[in-house]
Amino acid sequence: MPERLPLSPRDEVEAIYRARLPVLEALAANLELEVQNHLNGLPHIDRISFRAKASTSYIAKVYERRVDPPYSAPLLEVEDQVAGRVTVFFLDDVDVVRETAPPLR
Repeated sequence: MPERLPLSPRDEVEAIYRARLPVLEALAANLELEVQNHLNGLPHIDRISFRAKASTSYIAKVYERRVDPPYSAPLLEVEDQVAGRVTVFFLDDVDVVRETAPPLR
C-alpha cells in the first residue's frame, strides 16, 4: 500500500468543510422551513431561501481573499457558512418582515 502524503493546511480545511457540508445543508433546509412557517400569511413575500456555502466558495473566501488579519481558525471564523434571504416585493415590507421574523443568531 502506498504511503499517504500529509494534507496541506488548505486541503485539510477543505476536507473538514466538505465533511461538515451535509450538516450545513440540513441546517439551511431546517432554517428555511422554520422561517417560512413563521412568516406564513404575510403579504408581499416573493421568496424565502437558505443555502450552505459551497465548498469552492468557502475555500476561495478563506484562502484567496485578502483578509487582515488572515483567518486563524476559518472553520469557526467564517460566519456565512449558512445564509438566508427573505425577498419582499415592496420596501415597506422589509420592516414588517424584520419585526415578524424569528431572531436567528
